Amino acid sequence: MPSFATILRSTAMVFAPAAVVLVFGVGPPAVRAADISTDDGLTLRLDDATGTIQAILVDGQTLPRLEDVPRGLSYQEIKPIERHEPNALAHLDFDEGTEGWIKNAATVRRTDGGADGSPSYVRLGENQRYGQGVRLEQRVPVRPGGVCEISWSARVPSSSATYILYLRLFDETGQDVTEQITAPRGWDYSLWSRTHYQYAIEVEKANAWERLSRDYMVPKGVAYLQVALCLWRGDYVDADSLQIAEVGRGGWLDKKSPTGPLTAEVDGKTCYQRLSLREENLDLTLKYLPGPNHIRVEAEVRDTHDPPRDRVLQVRYTLPIGAEGWQWDDDIRTSRKIEGSNVYQNSFACVGHAVSLYPFSSIHDGRVGVALGVPMDWPRIERRQYSLESGYQTSFDLGISPLTKKIGPGKATFAFVIYKTDANWGFRSAAARYYDIFPSFFVKRAQREGCWLFPVYPSEIPHPEDFGFTFWEGYSNKPDERACARRHGIYIFPYTEPWGLRQPLPSMEGRGDVPTYEEVLATLQAWGDDCSSDAKWADGSRRETAQAVLNSLPKDADGRSPFSISIYNNSTHWWRTNPDPDLPKPNRADVCRKGKIEPRLPNADGVYLDSVTVWLGTYENYRKQHIACADLPLTFGVNGRPCLLGVMSQYDFIAWIADRLHSQGKLVHTNIFPTAYRFYAHLGDVLGSEVGSWGGRRQLDQVESDAICSLRRTYAYQKPTANLLQEGDFRTPRPPLTRQQVEQYLNHQTFYGFYPGISTAGGEDKPGYHGWKRYFRSPEQFERDRDLFQKYIPVIRRINKAGWEPVTYAKTSDDSVMVERFGAWSEGDLHFTLRNRMEEEERCVVVVQLAALGAGREDPARAVVREIVSDSAIAARPDESNGSISFQIELAPAGTAVISVSGEEKQW
Repeated sequence: MPSFATILRSTAMVFAPAAVVLVFGVGPPAVRAADISTDDGLTLRLDDATGTIQAILVDGQTLPRLEDVPRGLSYQEIKPIERHEPNALAHLDFDEGTEGWIKNAATVRRTDGGADGSPSYVRLGENQRYGQGVRLEQRVPVRPGGVCEISWSARVPSSSATYILYLRLFDETGQDVTEQITAPRGWDYSLWSRTHYQYAIEVEKANAWERLSRDYMVPKGVAYLQVALCLWRGDYVDADSLQIAEVGRGGWLDKKSPTGPLTAEVDGKTCYQRLSLREENLDLTLKYLPGPNHIRVEAEVRDTHDPPRDRVLQVRYTLPIGAEGWQWDDDIRTSRKIEGSNVYQNSFACVGHAVSLYPFSSIHDGRVGVALGVPMDWPRIERRQYSLESGYQTSFDLGISPLTKKIGPGKATFAFVIYKTDANWGFRSAAARYYDIFPSFFVKRAQREGCWLFPVYPSEIPHPEDFGFTFWEGYSNKPDERACARRHGIYIFPYTEPWGLRQPLPSMEGRGDVPTYEEVLATLQAWGDDCSSDAKWADGSRRETAQAVLNSLPKDADGRSPFSISIYNNSTHWWRTNPDPDLPKPNRADVCRKGKIEPRLPNADGVYLDSVTVWLGTYENYRKQHIACADLPLTFGVNGRPCLLGVMSQYDFIAWIADRLHSQGKLVHTNIFPTAYRFYAHLGDVLGSEVGSWGGRRQLDQVESDAICSLRRTYAYQKPTANLLQEGDFRTPRPPLTRQQVEQYLNHQTFYGFYPGISTAGGEDKPGYHGWKRYFRSPEQFERDRDLFQKYIPVIRRINKAGWEPVTYAKTSDDSVMVERFGAWSEGDLHFTLRNRMEEEERCVVVVQLAALGAGREDPARAVVREIVSDSAIAARPDESNGSISFQIELAPAGTAVISVSGEEKQW
């Protein structure tokens, strides 16, 4: 292929916008560069010979450049862990009183006999909340790259009791550096305790001592560890003989920033950088695709050994922007000033990997803004961050394996986009432009909107239209029930949950009588081999279902499958299954399709997917047959080996079922929890999840944090979000919600434009799942509150019909008052929601930039402002000099107001 410069010269440099053009750099005359530009003023200037970034320009302005960071592509390969004989670093057996450890009030030293015949042990957190336990007083010296095994003898009174392990980190000077160090694979970072931690650590059998251990790979910059062991959930846990030992070495190899010449397609719109790294047996290809409002980069990484080998890499792309003093945006509500040695990211832990919470991020300085994002239909383990030491980066954790038959042996791919934003609106502008770049992710397919109904049939509720029901999580074989739903405009969504299956355990009588993994697996295998039984399981034959589960069980590095016990009224074992429809049949997706979906779909409007979570996909899968069927690239596990993560297998199923349903004009209703939006939100048509305290500490004026609600709103864009309140508790009866508390919930959801469904609201008479009191089976509850739904649901429907928009063009004089926009001035449906964060009444001034919303010069003077919940007029003051209006409003404590702004008085 001819060089970049040759092609561009031969075509006389005649190119349209959103193309690649040749320019002379600012250095010596011989230096040439490729400008990859968008129509809207973003330019990425690459060195023609090396492919490195020479400059980034926004509207012709060259952005400040960091000099000592990679400028474009770089990568690191990880060295697999090599285990060696344990080197003991610390030991604590609790036999010598309290010397060497620090306890809290809920930790008691017991002397009635510990593990392995020891006289003493400690009981952690008896009759207390989680997080109660013991801390090793000693700061244990460690080596970066060393693998430390933290082990202890454990005993629990029941299967519900679990441990949490905390680590605090110190550098050579003794300074606490935990907050500055990214948690290694297999560990999370806690914003509350400011530690690295693992939680929900289980013991296999109750009332028996068992040795537990967890590995921790010491990050660079860490010289000492301090360990704490605590109760996570349950009545209490026991611990004895806490030990720390180095058992192996591993870690990242040196960073590499490969360079190579650029080549271009003859159309001048596509630019390639192909790097063949012979010594590393690695090929890297970058493909630059400029569009009208973004630059898309698609990349392929391929191992060139013959045959390919297992390898793991973190591949990064760095924009070397010197952004000191700029703002890093966390979400639509929060931004932080970039300064010092801080690392700025908004991420969550996923099986030991840090994953960005949103598919895009942005930085800005008030004049220019730049965003990095990823296409959600190319899901990867990916993170974006900024620091003055490393620049603006996106990084991808990739595993390469000869077993990936479907995507190609020894191959992995990824993609990202670069685009400019309106610096005045930061993350909100980044969101709006992301919607423009990827409109297919935000198609609004639901023709009707309203509340989520569960578990009551529509016919059970007089005049169900008063409560705004639209999405029924349920199905009935009775035509009359389905007809009732149709008469009231309610969509029908039969239930399915393919990420796992509950295996009944009839021999288990209580929490302390938990069978072993081996015993449960043996039962499953026996069912799969039983050709004579006509027993049923999960809407199919027990034999076929068991075979499907066996074919779909992921395997960890030790060959075990995820194992947990779930207890409602009866006791069941919960198998987490890989729902990839391409696995050998019968598989979990196949029996789900045949048993749950296809029989009901002709009389339904789509499918309800329960428990769309990251948690159910937090397993490392090394099963060869599963890796061969994967549609998405691998990542790597705690041990440094390539593996398939469960979150990606869940994606395979949701994408498969969404494609099938959408082709038939049907919908996907998801019970989707916050971090799962990152992988699956674009595949759902009805978003939202169960919310509330499940009988815990009730905060009906803030059912979820603003950060979570903002996440839901941002991902949904104008798709309906319907939540389902769970404020009861089937284990411990709770008092019923008051009318005031129900209105607090409806009022809170209104601000975000969410539909406020209710499943439980307390008032149980006795424990037990089947006795769990349901709000819409309790006339004394729902009839009391009927008028509240009649008050709020029409308002929520009205603003959702207008449609949420991320850029508000409105400001409040008080930061304690939040504002969101629905609709547009040009469409005549402009609305704003306002919410008081405080627990006392707030008065503030709201300024609306009508000119920025497309209003004419004379429009501010004729603007009419009303609060529509109370249906009251608000006096507005126009400012013709800048095309804005302002008005004053008083907001009740934790209260929401809904404002309409129009050019004339209307009857709605």
